Amino acid sequence: MKTNTIKRTYALDQPVVRGFEQAVLPGKRSAVISQMMKEFLEQREREVLRKEIVAGCHDMADTYLEMENEFNPLEEEAGRALSS
Repeated sequence: MKTNTIKRTYALDQPVVRGFEQAVLPGKRSAVISQMMKEFLEQREREVLRKEIVAGCHDMADTYLEMENEFNPLEEEAGRALSS
């Protein structure tokens, strides 16, 4: 066992354990479980970040609209000047 590993005991459904043990060789099970847990935590982190980004966009919507309204006439004027 590596020095940075921790042994834990969890209660799991028997059919899940049986299926897992049939699918994964004995020497690979801890690594597979570790990878699955890592992927779960990364997915959870991505979901939190996604929600924070969406909330931030909602918070900034009025500011973006104000900026668009402020610069849109300048863009139209520049477009007319370039097309003349």
